[in-house]
Amino acid sequence: MTPAKVRLAMAAMGQKETKVTDLCSELAITRQTLYRHVAPDGTLRKDGLKVVEGGKIRSGKKNDCRDAA
Repeated sequence: MTPAKVRLAMAAMGQKETKVTDLCSELAITRQTLYRHVAPDGTLRKDGLKVVEGGKIRSGKKNDCRDAA
């Protein structure tokens, strides 16, 4: 899922007349992927936020794979 697709999904899901099947076909994603990133009311979910923000970690922990030795 790209940031552009997430934004389009948010806008579309915020409209009552949106048909989820048609939206998923247009974005070439599954329903599972859509709902993983965007809630039915068009708000971002955790995975959608990660995509839009470019994968930034917001938990306060550093993403560091080096040994602490």
